[in-house]
Amino acid sequence: SVVPGIFRRQDTTQIVYGSVDNGVTVGADAEFHRLLAPVAKALHFGEHVVADAEGTEFSLYTSSDVKGLTGTDGRKYMLDLYRMSPVDVEFLEAECTEAREGSSLPVYPHKLVLLRPELLDIFWETSVRKAVQEYAAEKAKRSEEAGKGEDAKKPEEGEPGTETAEAKKPEDAMADFDFSLEFTPDAFTHTQQKGSESGGSAEPPMHAAVRSASKFLREVGVPAFAHELASYTTSPLSGDALVTAMHQRGINMRYLGQIAALLPGDIEIMRNVRRLVIFEMISRAIKHVVRRLFRATPAHLHGEVFALVANGLVGTHRCTDPTQLLSAEAHAVRELRELTPRVLAEEIRAQVALRFRFDLATDFVETLVSGSERILLREATLKVGAQLALRQYHFEKPQESAVQAEVLASLGLGHGKLTKVAKRQVRELIDAAMARQLVVEADDVLNFVAKTKVSTHNSSFADEAFEAGRMSLEQGQRTLGLELLLESLALHEQT
Repeated sequence: SVVPGIFRRQDTTQIVYGSVDNGVTVGADAEFHRLLAPVAKALHFGEHVVADAEGTEFSLYTSSDVKGLTGTDGRKYMLDLYRMSPVDVEFLEAECTEAREGSSLPVYPHKLVLLRPELLDIFWETSVRKAVQEYAAEKAKRSEEAGKGEDAKKPEEGEPGTETAEAKKPEDAMADFDFSLEFTPDAFTHTQQKGSESGGSAEPPMHAAVRSASKFLREVGVPAFAHELASYTTSPLSGDALVTAMHQRGINMRYLGQIAALLPGDIEIMRNVRRLVIFEMISRAIKHVVRRLFRATPAHLHGEVFALVANGLVGTHRCTDPTQLLSAEAHAVRELRELTPRVLAEEIRAQVALRFRFDLATDFVETLVSGSERILLREATLKVGAQLALRQYHFEKPQESAVQAEVLASLGLGHGKLTKVAKRQVRELIDAAMARQLVVEADDVLNFVAKTKVSTHNSSFADEAFEAGRMSLEQGQRTLGLELLLESLALHEQT
């Protein structure tokens, strides 16, 4: 919502926490700082010192790009929360700079590459577990050494000192365990931080923690997820399910290419899951292609634009060059006129290489898309937000008998005797279907809906029950699988 009073001009600045001018001036309101302490604790953020243009130092929990202000209603608001997570520094240094050794891929299109909050939680929990194990091992070693020492000094019976063996008070096993792991969202950014510009080679602790989390993602998180996919421990059935599974593990979409590279394409059982990962990259690349074309065309031609892209990708068996069937107005737009299937495939390959760091095969349409057109059309439609007419889409020239069966089924008519009116209606629909030159025509694109990010409330228990039920069904445990699926359904309804 609009913060009360944000549009009202005032002599004094309303921003009392963070910076509105890239660090030239910094606010550090004490009350804001106090209120953000529990938020920082939940996000594993540490208090860090930043300096303004004059060198004055301020203590903040959040990034200096996050702004805190007091509304005219007296409440405190936070704005620009896109920097509520640290930078993925390993990816930033490897893919977002011009000087990259041994890589033929283009430079990543932006530098706002952040770690997901789920990844920070997973890394923090993993680090705590490792620290506890090391502490327990060290304590056991000390206890063993102390026991040997006591045995050597054990007084003989009757000598003084035997009274010291009386019952000792039980000690807390973790009394002296100390663990601290905090991150700063300002690490490896333009913000001037105390300690980050030191001449030594060692990075400040919170900077080192951010780098360790970034390495954990690339070297542990992504390979582990690829192994889950390869072993069918996790088996998403759609692009949405794949995205959800990746986000639950703190993996960003820019790592789709690395995941695909870790899944060998020459092993039969891995082909389907590898194709799913590649289709997710292709459908997201289509989104960027369509976005560029939308900017170059008036709104009333957007349906024809999407139909052209869809036909160029999944309809080449029906029409080898859909640009020849553009309307006169669309044909006048150079970007549409030049978008042949070959040009479209090259642009998709360029987008996949740019955004997902993956080299798509030059013949991917023939080797990957052919035979799976319906899957890719659905994924691309969902990514763009297009609504297609509910009909049977034929990716090759259909047989008239097959079309007739589809028409009769759609009208709810059996194979019995038809009236003259019904026969005429069926004949017209069959002729219209057989006369179609394209898989998707402009009239099939009914609408475009806004793709928005919303706060969806879901239950992890429901998702886990669904996955367990599906795996049980695959293993032949029908009763157990159905029970788990029903339990998942009930949890979703309650949520």
